[in-house]
Amino acid sequence: MKKIFNIYVFSILITFTSCDDYLDVEPIGLVVPENVEHFDLLLNGERNIVFTSDQDDLVISANDFVPGTFSFGNLDDPSNQTLQLFSWNSDLYTDSDPKQIWSLPYANIYTFNSVANSVENASLVPTYVEGDKVRIKAEAQTQRAFEYWMLVNSFAKQYDASTAASDLGVPLVTTADVSQTTPQRSTVQEIYDFILKDLEEAVVNLSSEPVNLARPSKGAAYAMLSRVKLYMGAYAEAITYADLALAENSFIADYTVGIDDLEDENYMRKMMGVGLGYRGGPLTSSLVNIFDATDARLTELTRDNFNGDGTTIITSIFTQRVTIWPTVPEVHLIKAECNVRLNNDSAAIDDLNTVRVKRIPAYTNLTDADFVSNAELLAFTLEEKRRETFRMNLRWFELKRLNLEPATATTLVHTLPDGVTSFTLTPGANNWVFPIPQQVLNFADLEQNPRD
Repeated sequence: MKKIFNIYVFSILITFTSCDDYLDVEPIGLVVPENVEHFDLLLNGERNIVFTSDQDDLVISANDFVPGTFSFGNLDDPSNQTLQLFSWNSDLYTDSDPKQIWSLPYANIYTFNSVANSVENASLVPTYVEGDKVRIKAEAQTQRAFEYWMLVNSFAKQYDASTAASDLGVPLVTTADVSQTTPQRSTVQEIYDFILKDLEEAVVNLSSEPVNLARPSKGAAYAMLSRVKLYMGAYAEAITYADLALAENSFIADYTVGIDDLEDENYMRKMMGVGLGYRGGPLTSSLVNIFDATDARLTELTRDNFNGDGTTIITSIFTQRVTIWPTVPEVHLIKAECNVRLNNDSAAIDDLNTVRVKRIPAYTNLTDADFVSNAELLAFTLEEKRRETFRMNLRWFELKRLNLEPATATTLVHTLPDGVTSFTLTPGANNWVFPIPQQVLNFADLEQNPRD
């Protein structure tokens, strides 16, 4: 019998032994957490809960960062993962090594399933009340929704209302039972419906003030709902959720005077596995060229460095404060894009100015007169979002989303350090969708994603 174990293999043990304050609890199935404090502390996991996915896969595949000359290694090695990702190789993930872009989110989901399904029946201990059970369940649901959003956007086609009911998504696992039969892949629509259900159920039971920055609040859930609705093309609903998020937290750090309070504009901290962009990878020229020279996102968050061949490159500054969860500035830019698409250009410009005044010294507000058309404003808004979120490593997902429309579609071209060898990925190519790792297919009878 195919077991759900294949999804969690190599990661369940890490999940349940990496909790900061909960080192004595063994994996579920051996010893089950008994009281509400146990479930609460499971959500404080140091790595597998605070972290999600694998940065390299998303970063190297997109076009905000590029591996430096020294990062490519042996270009004649067919197992060179950097080169495989950079060239969108058809044989990506065909070896039997574990792939964290799949295994880490599912390991987190295992934890969130355990908490969401069992905490309400757990016994109380001193300092906890019944209301804490409801809150803890809501926190688990919120984070579970996020992990499924990461998975479905990595291993399935971009949500398209006309095809989502038939496009294959990822296996939907809702129990913490390693003996359960592996489910087949749900559709993209089913995964998005589950994400929305989790977030909408959770947000009413979340606190406005989080337990800590690695735990979701109402604002965090509303912000995620806004992003999900944007990715579904439900622009009016995305604005509604954005406004609810901003009512909870509207702080934007003023980079023009320093970045000491940068973290305060985060709804919560959800980081990615250490990778190219996270530890300070080189920025592509296509990204650098869209910044104004005085933009503090460029002057404060990047630095000059030296490539392996002695040339100068611009790299992102490593900081633990990078999150892939929606931030206050991103929520404003979600509103801006949605307003443009709904032909509310003045409202969109207001949101753009709200962000840009905290990013560009001696800033002069944009006005309607600065744009000759709605299309020009949309292009500028999308560029602004790229400028604001490049260190969050959303670019691969953003490109997939925008490829649904000819006016915003992008053909990617990656060129090796030799300046000659290049690879091209067109908007309709199959390789925008990562293949299911071979390690998973060795244990589960799942339909593989086609590759070019």
